[in-house]
Amino acid sequence: MKKHCIIILMSLFTFSLCSKAQTTATNFTEDDCNGVSHTLYDELDAGKIIVLAWVMPCGSCAYFGSRAYDAVGSFSESHPDKVQFFLVDDYANTNCSNLSSWGDNNAMENHTAFSSSTISMEDYGEDGMPKVVVLAGNTHQILYNKNNGAISEQGVKNAINAALTLAVMETKENLKSITSFPNPSKGLTTIQFYLDENTNATLEVFTVLGEKVSSLKLNQYTPNTNTTVDLDLSKQAKGTYLIHLNTGKRSETTILNLD
Repeated sequence: MKKHCIIILMSLFTFSLCSKAQTTATNFTEDDCNGVSHTLYDELDAGKIIVLAWVMPCGSCAYFGSRAYDAVGSFSESHPDKVQFFLVDDYANTNCSNLSSWGDNNAMENHTAFSSSTISMEDYGEDGMPKVVVLAGNTHQILYNKNNGAISEQGVKNAINAALTLAVMETKENLKSITSFPNPSKGLTTIQFYLDENTNATLEVFTVLGEKVSSLKLNQYTPNTNTTVDLDLSKQAKGTYLIHLNTGKRSETTILNLD
């Protein structure tokens, strides 16, 4: 029995780590293939939306990776320089010249290339060929994380739209105190938040298109402590949702993915 308990605890701990890895981006500071230094968190804090695509490179990587590239390109006129496409060699065993040439030859010319083990797809769960993640917000959130054939142009577009909505909702007073778990969720999720004063707060859920699907008045909670609220979104379609906490004085937002 004791052995079984240890195994269960280790499994829960591993799940917790994986869940965290899938909701928050891993920071890095690294030179791109043109010698320009990039710090991920600095770029996200500055309002950039970063689409990372790890490639071998190979034929299937070109086919599925171009879906993410095309999604990024669709925002070039409406949001110039807002959405960045980072092309990363999967295990840093392809040199910069070959990686950049591969991108150009596969119609992904407007990329920023990296060949460095510092930028590891292992930080985002299972490896892919290719693997694509969308990162945004001053809370450095992961809005999209797909591998291989699961990568879709529309899925990446939806994540970028969610990032643009997130940028509008975030405020300087954001204390990063709202989280959701499990994330991704099958529909039942717990929202945890911390507020330092007793005020009438509202918890709202939006689609990436800005449609409100749920609203809850938080009239009773204990300030200066972590409070949890259970939400049932099982009737909603799979996809990315914005969980928005508004106190009237400040607002905070987190991302929830429904699988």
